[in-house]
Amino acid sequence: MKLGASHPMGPLELLDFVGIDVADAIGEALYADTTDPAHRPPGRIKQLVGEGRLGRKSGRGFYATARSSTGAAHWRCALAGASREP
Repeated sequence: MKLGASHPMGPLELLDFVGIDVADAIGEALYADTTDPAHRPPGRIKQLVGEGRLGRKSGRGFYATARSSTGAAHWRCALAGASREP
């Protein structure tokens, strides 16, 4: 999305920025109001929240913080089998 649509961040990076727990709460609130199953948060979101992987606030979500030798924080993909940087 960043390259193809010129967005500042992709959808998973945005979820990490906002907070995966916040996205879960929004989905649950939408589902409670509409009872539309399409608004229920996906199982992967529930799994990440259950593991405490809340995004940037916890240092790990879809991406994880990696520190360089200078101490600068870099985000790398934390999903199994993935190696792309945000």
